[in-house]
Amino acid sequence: MLRWLFLDDGQGDGAENMAADEFILNRVQHTDIEAILRVYSFNPPAVSIGFHQDPDKILDIDALRHDQVSLVRRITGGRALLHDEEITYCIAASIEGGIFKSGIQERYMVVSETLTEALGTLGVKARISRGEKESGDKKSSSPCLVSVSRHEITAGGRKIVASAQRSSGPVFIQHGSILLGAGSKKISKYLKGDWGNLDRYVTSIFEETGVNPGYRKCAEVIKEAFAGKFGVEFEDLSLSRRDRSDISAAALKKSTEFH
Repeated sequence: MLRWLFLDDGQGDGAENMAADEFILNRVQHTDIEAILRVYSFNPPAVSIGFHQDPDKILDIDALRHDQVSLVRRITGGRALLHDEEITYCIAASIEGGIFKSGIQERYMVVSETLTEALGTLGVKARISRGEKESGDKKSSSPCLVSVSRHEITAGGRKIVASAQRSSGPVFIQHGSILLGAGSKKISKYLKGDWGNLDRYVTSIFEETGVNPGYRKCAEVIKEAFAGKFGVEFEDLSLSRRDRSDISAAALKKSTEFH
């Protein structure tokens, strides 16, 4: 049987969360674990940027500092995203001979199918973009939420999940934000330029259903969707004190990158 682990990590700050994602990627790469699914949220809210983005070109750093919103760089690509009123999933898995051995687009698709099923359980009529033209802005300075790429998830033509992926040798990582409420739309406040109201680009579970199911319910539904999609039984992952210490040390380096 494939060995899949599940980590419900609860709340963490931006640096801790990104360090923990990299930690589980490393754990998969150097063990016999097939995959680790991690779910978590951000407290306090934070802005993350893609691996290659220059924050000085796209963000109002003074506004971030004024509101005490932290900034962290993701290991993956993509554009700026404010993590607020959301739940984040992260899947790190082997791509050598396993379920995810196909290419990047195929991996995106199967994860998107899984998340779409989870959203359906929560009452959201979500669909996967097939590459057709959708509302959005393709400029590199635009926020992640206004651009809908192939295999991303929308509801009513508006983005409801923002994801990014990266391969590292024999493994890959994909993580993304599932929007529970409208908090992430406030990213426009911290971007250079006038992005105005993002309502025409972005939606959330609450906007689609009238109910915010909350973190705990969403975590359960995401886990069940992945278990059903891939026919696996999860083992709970318990991080040791040494593991947490290593993550904290990595987070400290990340938290000082922009200071």
